[in-house]
Amino acid sequence: MRIARLFGALGVALVVVNCFSVRAGLPECPVGGEWKPTIRLLYPGTAGVIDLSASQADIPEYNDCQRFLVQQKGVLVFDSLFAVFARANLDSVKPDTLNTGPAAPGMNMATILSHKSRYEALGIDEDFNCLVFFRNPAPDIAFEARMIHIGSNPAACAALQLHTRAEGVRLDVYRTVQPGASADAYPPVSRWDWDSARMEQFIGIRCGDAWCEVHRPSAGEFASSPHYSNPSTMTPPVLAVKGWYDEQRLASAPNGPTPVVSAITGTLIPDPDLGTINGPVNTTPFFHHWQHVAWVALDGPPGKYAQRFNLIQSSVTELANSVFLCFGETDPVAKTNPCFPSMPLPLCANTTANQNNQWWARIGRGTIGDTRVYCITRRDHPGMRIPGVVRWRWEINDDTMWIRCLEGCCEVEGDK
Repeated sequence: MRIARLFGALGVALVVVNCFSVRAGLPECPVGGEWKPTIRLLYPGTAGVIDLSASQADIPEYNDCQRFLVQQKGVLVFDSLFAVFARANLDSVKPDTLNTGPAAPGMNMATILSHKSRYEALGIDEDFNCLVFFRNPAPDIAFEARMIHIGSNPAACAALQLHTRAEGVRLDVYRTVQPGASADAYPPVSRWDWDSARMEQFIGIRCGDAWCEVHRPSAGEFASSPHYSNPSTMTPPVLAVKGWYDEQRLASAPNGPTPVVSAITGTLIPDPDLGTINGPVNTTPFFHHWQHVAWVALDGPPGKYAQRFNLIQSSVTELANSVFLCFGETDPVAKTNPCFPSMPLPLCANTTANQNNQWWARIGRGTIGDTRVYCITRRDHPGMRIPGVVRWRWEINDDTMWIRCLEGCCEVEGDK
């Protein structure tokens, strides 16, 4: 596993280490969500920049990466890792203004990375692909999409100018609008999703003032993932609009060398106020205070995740598992911290992350009193107004959490 961790840190797997995936590819999302160094390693000679996403490519909340689920002899297994990067500033992109004519150009919406792997259901070929939207001439269908293979250049999607619908692989687009919602109800992000009827992955992405799901042409059999009702107290609608939260099947043996697909679906849901907390940290509710940031739902017995993150089985409507963050500097002499006025500091697997120290996490089972404290690895994104979004992070031997924390991203380090 030391080899796996080494190459996980680099974001690249050797072909000879076949336990990483069914097909040779990336074993996990890169450390801190920073893709530029990983892309430079995988594609020498490039700048490592996904031009269509600009600086947002290195901010996990805008994008998504996970190992896809595939069937082998009737059993679901984890395949290679696939990443989808939303176009920068999707909140100002209006695909509904496109013309509907057969020669009308499309609009580039996302870049997909699939290092040395393919996924036929979405037309994804090896290396980089571009997701392009077109206006559909049918009055009851807003968009259709094409998946265009662009090769090994991560900048090619931004420069791609399509003037025909004949290129690439055609995909269907299912568009949903939240009744009465404002434009701010749709975060400018993308994520992977799961069709449980056809056992296939699909893409979710903001599309104007709506949320769109891009999938293999369905002939009526496409089954979207569950749609949840949004309590009136949740503004923005972090449950009704899928871009805010993240939902995926978790590994059942997170400490093993070969992750096994569990029967558990984990749903990570942001607090509606997460994206509204901004400014210098000492002026925010995080300063010396445990601020609620997210809930976690598990639709089955938690197994290893009871130890990993102190989680219990709970439905999305129960919201029984709560995540809190606190900012507090550790006194280097007294070894005290204002986030822990009556308890010792937690031990961190990453000792350099919190030795001075700043961000901490607490996860409560059902009640605030039944909690455990965890360490945080934070990556700063100065000058970026990050949406209040949460994502699972796919590691080679477990799943962790990425949570927006001011102008940065906090990864919660659970117990191994």
